Parts: sequence; C-alpha cells; structure tokens
Amino acid sequence: MLTRHLIGVVAVATLVTSDLAEARKGGFVSALIRGGAHAAGSASQSSGSSAGTSAATATKTYGADTLTLVQLERCVGVAVQLDQSSDAADARAKSVESEKSAIETAQSDLTAAQARVDRRSKSSVDAFNRKLDALNARIEAHNVAVRAYKALEAGHNQKVASYNADCARKYYADDMNAVKQKLGLKE
Repeated sequence: MLTRHLIGVVAVATLVTSDLAEARKGGFVSALIRGGAHAAGSASQSSGSSAGTSAATATKTYGADTLTLVQLERCVGVAVQLDQSSDAADARAKSVESEKSAIETAQSDLTAAQARVDRRSKSSVDAFNRKLDALNARIEAHNVAVRAYKALEAGHNQKVASYNADCARKYYADDMNAVKQKLGLKE
C-alpha cells in the first residue's frame, strides 16, 4: 500500500478594501458643477444684456480662491478623466472581490474534498494535490491582481488629491456655463 501525506490547504486570499466609492459619490464632474451653488457669483449681475457680458467680464476678480476660466476648463477636464478612472477602478475592485469570493468557495470545497481522499491510493492523492496546486496558483494570481489594484487605487487617489488641491475653489457661474457649453457637458 502506498502512503503519501497530503499537502495541507494553506492559502489566504487577500481582502480588498476601497474608499474610492465613498470619495466619489455623484462623480467629480457633477460635484464640480454642483459647486456652482457656492460660486463666486455671476458677472452678468451688473448687466442683463448679452452686450453687457463683455463689460461684466471685466468686473470679475479672480483671487487665489477663485478659478479662472482656463483653470475651470482644466478642472472640468481632469474631473472627466477622474470619473472615467473611477469607473475603471470600481470595475477592477468588483472583479477582484468576485474572484476572492470564488476562491473562498473553492477553498471550502477543497477542504471538504480532502476528507474524501483515499490516502492509500496514489491516484487519489495526486488528484487532490493537483487541485490544491491549481487553487494555490489561482490564489497567487489573485494576490497579484490585488497588488495591481492597490497600485491603481493609490495612483488614482494621488490624482484626486491633486485635483482637490487645484480645483476646490469658487468660480463664476457664467464661466462654468461657458465651459459646459464648450465641452458639451450637461449637469
């Protein structure tokens, strides 16, 4: 009779945690547009006519706390990119979480299968060990995916921090309307 020891199931799938979704509720573009409620005001207050708009533009003052038209356009562009990046990060996080759940199920199944292995049968032991090796390879691939996701998340969070530092300021409502029209954005 052939006796072999089974390799024990010793594998841990890494848990993914993400604060991205909480930070992005509503999206960057819509949050920036909603920021109009806290805008510097509208320069067209001094004149209601379209001819007065150029005169009104001259009355705008852009301090350190107010985005210029150029800065606002850049911020909206970055917000669009961050929304796309956020969607990609969310999809990757869901994929990683889904694989984690599948691995946990496979681990449970393999633990149950271990009790059914005929330890006197080389083919039974070898079959179990092949399944265990496959699971361990799957876990390693998953852990690589988790590390890649965490790097993606860190890069995204750095971009968000830079965006917040550059764009979390007031702006003139008519500047936002001009940017939205130029970029073809709706609220």
